[in-house]
Amino acid sequence: MQKQKLAWRLRHIDTLNQMPESYKKVLLHIAQEGPKTKYQIEKETRLSHATVHEAIYVLSNYGQIEGKTVGTTRVGLPKTQYSLTPRGLIEAILEVEDMGKIIQKWKHIEPVIIGKWNELVEKIGKKNAEKIIIHASSYLDWITAGSNVETFREHAIELFFREYAYELFETKTSNPSAKQELENLITALKTDEQLKHYARKYIAERMNTLRKELECVQFLEKKLSD
Repeated sequence: MQKQKLAWRLRHIDTLNQMPESYKKVLLHIAQEGPKTKYQIEKETRLSHATVHEAIYVLSNYGQIEGKTVGTTRVGLPKTQYSLTPRGLIEAILEVEDMGKIIQKWKHIEPVIIGKWNELVEKIGKKNAEKIIIHASSYLDWITAGSNVETFREHAIELFFREYAYELFETKTSNPSAKQELENLITALKTDEQLKHYARKYIAERMNTLRKELECVQFLEKKLSD
């Protein structure tokens, strides 16, 4: 009955920023401090036992954290330690001012985009790297657990092209430093097999879309000429 009431109360919630502050506090504590047990979270955050258990239950069901048995308690029960999932990491970094600190701690769990944080900062600067991650994360509002990380990666690559590659192609008056930044990004895409995979996928999808649009325009042109 308690779980049914909780499910009803949270029925319109999809992302972390819509959740109660106590849930955010639990997730961000794990994000900033590393994997934790329920007991450690209670002790370190001073949240109540009931609040922590409810937050862990909800965050686990929303796919933002996952538990792993790491031994037994003093009374012989399984001891579970909770860590971020890729989705939990993506949502957590949107809630803090300096996402770099959390990324450095957890980048191993999403190696394709977030895991390249240091390289992206070096190639295009911290501000632009943050912009790409924030943009890609905005799609968490409607994607479902299971497909979210893939969609995050696809939209991050989309922004690479929309913000940088198109500008490199179209702009004739870019200053030398800006052009070098753009060239560095293209080099990063070319030399990293994971990024190149998503870049090629994006190019293929765009070419298919443009081909269909061209066919439609040609059809209309033919109709008007008949």
